[in-house]
Amino acid sequence: EIAANGLDDDGNGGADDVHGGNFANGTGDPTGLPGTPTNGQHGTHTAGIAAAVTNNATGVAGTSWNAKLMPINASSPVTDQAIAYGYEGILYAGENGADVINCSWGGLGSPSIFEQEVIDHVWQLGSAVVGAAGNNNSGLPHYPSAYRHVLSVANVSNFDVRNTTSNHGPTVDVSAPGTNIYSTIPGGYGLMTGTSMSSPQVAGLCALVKTRWPGYTADQVMERTRVTSDNIDMVNPAYAGMLG
Repeated sequence: EIAANGLDDDGNGGADDVHGGNFANGTGDPTGLPGTPTNGQHGTHTAGIAAAVTNNATGVAGTSWNAKLMPINASSPVTDQAIAYGYEGILYAGENGADVINCSWGGLGSPSIFEQEVIDHVWQLGSAVVGAAGNNNSGLPHYPSAYRHVLSVANVSNFDVRNTTSNHGPTVDVSAPGTNIYSTIPGGYGLMTGTSMSSPQVAGLCALVKTRWPGYTADQVMERTRVTSDNIDMVNPAYAGMLG
């Protein structure tokens, strides 16, 4: 792709998308929009958790140390704290070669055949999809994290104790710190809490696994991450078996 010439040079359906994609305004600049500032903060915060450069005496350290980042703005163009193009974003990431796709969004409700087929498609392309389990304090399925071929992540403290807002249940695969996490925001750094913060912790770890074993399939990346985690049922006896 050649920047700023208004053309889709690489034929991937997006013009000037050198850095990523923005479905909210149809451009190749994934920067958050002025009308949805919370979404911009949220996306930048999750990006730092997964991929901020380490050991440079600046800001924060991402779990993947120095992964290559493909930022995708899937925000609603007009409604803050709302996702409008989540599955288009997943499709874009998978078809443009993402090894790991982080989804710090979603909701309770019924499954969709179309949405599952999008997940299946990028999984077949080799993308490991990691999803936030949700912040509804619910044991009901939450999507996309509850879909097949998605690694669902619940929120715990630094002491492995479930955050009271975190979803739980049989569809959760692992838990990760997501409480008072310090990371990047536009123009600086700040604290945020939620499974949205837990998910990129695990996405960054998946990037490390893929780096160590580049021939791994998406399932192998997610399973290596899952089966080498610690059992935290002892510090969460009321949620034993429901936190991955």
